[in-house]
Formats: sequence, C-alpha cells, structure tokens
Amino acid sequence: MFALGKTLKYTIWASMGLFWYHMYLVVKKDKPEEGFLANATFLDAAKFARFMYEDLTQLLTRPPVQSLLMPRPPMPQGHMPFKVLVVNLNGTLIHSEYKVR
Repeated sequence: MFALGKTLKYTIWASMGLFWYHMYLVVKKDKPEEGFLANATFLDAAKFARFMYEDLTQLLTRPPVQSLLMPRPPMPQGHMPFKVLVVNLNGTLIHSEYKVR
C-alpha cells in the first residue's frame, strides 16, 4: 500500500507539472503544437483552461450593460426637447421653515 500511495502521489505531481508546461506553451508560444514534448491531450486541456479563464475574466470585468439609460424615443413633429435643470446644493444652508421677525 505504501508503494501504491507514493506512486499515485508522484504520478499526480508529474501530471500537474506537464499540464502547467503545456499551459506555458499555449500562453507564450505561437504554435504550441511544435513545443518540446507537446501532447495533444494536455494541449487541449490547457487550451480549455485558458478559454475558461479568459471567459470568466471578461464576465467579471465587463459592465453588464452598455448604457444605464434607455435610448430616448423620437420626439413628435413640433415638440421641443425636454430641458433639465441641475442644482448643486452642497454647502448651502437650507431651512424648511420660514419665520417672520
């Protein structure tokens, strides 16, 4: 049992090392198929992992919508566009009641 456990452990380590080597080939090389000891199975797994990483990165960093407001519908003939007044009241003293003295 001891030898079987050691064999399994080192096999997993070697497989992970090969996977990361193929991931390096996919990321850094133009033609990863021509890399030293390139294996088609490991290359497919590395390409899939790279695709999933890029997809998740785009999903988490891209805004969910292009604009927050809906586009305005076209105005009928003869109507003026709406006007908006923006007032900044920061630092202004405002009272809700008025006392005559």
